[in-house]
Amino acid sequence: MATHYSNGFSWYVQWTEGGKRKKRRIGRVGEITEADVKLAAKAKEIELRTGRVVLSTGLLFGNFVEQYKEWHASEYPSSHYRVAQILDDHLTPAFEFMPVDGITHMQVDGYKAKRMRSVKSATVAKELRTLKAVINKACEWQLILANPISHVKPPRNLDSSPPRWYSASELSAIYAANEKRQHWWRFMVNTGLRRTEALQVKMSDIDGDSLRVLSSKEARTKSGRWREIPLNDAALEALEQITPCSSFLLPRMVPRSLSRHFTHDSAAVGGSIHCLRHTYCSHLVTAGVPLRTVQMLAGHSSFATTEKYAHLAPGHMRKEASKISL
Repeated sequence: MATHYSNGFSWYVQWTEGGKRKKRRIGRVGEITEADVKLAAKAKEIELRTGRVVLSTGLLFGNFVEQYKEWHASEYPSSHYRVAQILDDHLTPAFEFMPVDGITHMQVDGYKAKRMRSVKSATVAKELRTLKAVINKACEWQLILANPISHVKPPRNLDSSPPRWYSASELSAIYAANEKRQHWWRFMVNTGLRRTEALQVKMSDIDGDSLRVLSSKEARTKSGRWREIPLNDAALEALEQITPCSSFLLPRMVPRSLSRHFTHDSAAVGGSIHCLRHTYCSHLVTAGVPLRTVQMLAGHSSFATTEKYAHLAPGHMRKEASKISL
């Protein structure tokens, strides 16, 4: 039988094995709760009864996640909100009291099956990638010896559809919804900016008819690389109508607020703020712009992302298919 106790500073689990009394420090008082320690003691009991290693390090997932989130927020501020949301809303509730190196394939497959009943496979795949990333970081920091779920496979993604993009008439409906914000959306759709990139644009980034999308410690792009976007006439017209907020082009707000504004203005046609970026890429391709150029303008780190728009190239598929006649 395994029991737990505290010396006032740290929590311990103790047990008898091979006739000898043993103990393991689980964590500092105040950093983990007694409920955590009780679960660790239960895990040790299972290990003693079955011989299966459950409490190998005592590093509980819920405790380590807090360290991981602090590191991730520093390294990837632009994408941290979504990762933190996945951890807080889904992964931590599911694995909180499990040792990081004691999570099994069966437990992850059970999580995967449960989530697949309510969300798309692509969402579950992202959650599993996040779970693996957390455990890989524990390995990198030498807190555990190996990732026990390194061979877990993501669910097959059977969903396939072209990106949602707006026609000229749909954009007109969006612009008409709000006199002030229409210029924000017009600037974004004519530059292909991501939501966070738009919020990071400073007036000093604009040089005549060119916009430099910079990546820095304070404001990173998704790929971590800077790019230059030539401003077309529509983007320049929108720019003239936007009142800068101090040194920034757009008012200061969190990305979620910008999305909420767009959801309100696009209610008549649907879609999300990211559809503005899809629209930029889609209209470039339909205008005959080479995919490689679209990749550079949009800042896609992978050409595979740009290829999603290949079907829109005028005459592309028909031209290639007509090369044979069987």
